[in-house]
Amino acid sequence: MSESKTAEWLMWLVIFATLTGPVLAVQTQKFIERLRDKRQRKLRIFHTLMATRAARVSPGHVEALNMIDIVFYGSKQKEKRILESWKIYQDHLNHLGENPTTEELNAWSRKGDDLFTGVVYSWGRAGIAADIRYAFGTPLSCSKRRPMPDAMPQRQHTR
Repeated sequence: MSESKTAEWLMWLVIFATLTGPVLAVQTQKFIERLRDKRQRKLRIFHTLMATRAARVSPGHVEALNMIDIVFYGSKQKEKRILESWKIYQDHLNHLGENPTTEELNAWSRKGDDLFTGVVYSWGRAGIAADIRYAFGTPLSCSKRRPMPDAMPQRQHTR
């Protein structure tokens, strides 16, 4: 290539870079913001579910569960498994039966605890915790319904 052709080619390359550089930078920033926003929504659901796991009929807990379909919709395998776990748990919640006995209610509740743990923890493979990169020690860490450990002394009421 001659020196004038190289200079002309370089000039066009500089013009192209000058025009496209800012556009690419803005598009990259928007992409990063979308990823960050999606992660924040996932974290919000996770935090709400964990904070309200002892009150599973609270409005915040129910709202967080209902948002799983929207926030975890996607093509990643983890998201698909979370939605699958959620659908199984949702189906369980909607099928208690009429006039259950105490034994049936207890069994339904225990199964619900296991299924809830599956949605949040999913045995380390694909639960919400794995998707947001939160490490639990054990699945029991996320299934406890009580806000305080059993070992905490009970406050005695004196009059």
